[in-house]
Amino acid sequence: MSGTLTPQRYAHILSLWYRAWRPLEHVVATHAPSGTPEAQWPARRSHLAEQDLTYLGYPAPPTDRPLACLPDATGVRWYGLAYVMQGSALGGQVIAAHLQRLLGLQAGLGASFFAVHVPATAERMAGGRSHRPRQDWTTWTQWLDQQLDSQQPSTEEAVSAAIATYDYLYDAFSCEPDPTTGV
Repeated sequence: MSGTLTPQRYAHILSLWYRAWRPLEHVVATHAPSGTPEAQWPARRSHLAEQDLTYLGYPAPPTDRPLACLPDATGVRWYGLAYVMQGSALGGQVIAAHLQRLLGLQAGLGASFFAVHVPATAERMAGGRSHRPRQDWTTWTQWLDQQLDSQQPSTEEAVSAAIATYDYLYDAFSCEPDPTTGV
């Protein structure tokens, strides 16, 4: 959200998101509770980060080893991981707007990872409708509440997994210096 963000710095940050996010998507797919419809899984976004990096002229980094210790998402804990990932898509809308203002990037043109709910420009020009991320979030959290209510006393485990996911992301972003600044 820095006002001095450069395309190079953004590419580095996006690389970290990609390296952190791709393993999380694997955990979501591996540990989804039986019968959970894929439509309720968090949006798959790592491929969008890869496309954004390509647009910016950077290769996608390897994801063969996680940047930090992945959260446990077995059983009810899956909902905590999914909560963080799903909520991130809503927060990404603020980042996408900032990238548009500062760097001229948008969905389909360098900011797809953060603008995950916004159709690409070509779709909008062809009359496509924007998703309504806040409504999607409300609908999704209502579904989540129903899942947790039916599995008492699961809320504490889901909250613990959400905290572990935030810790994972913090650790992932703390692990490598930025090659453009050395920090």
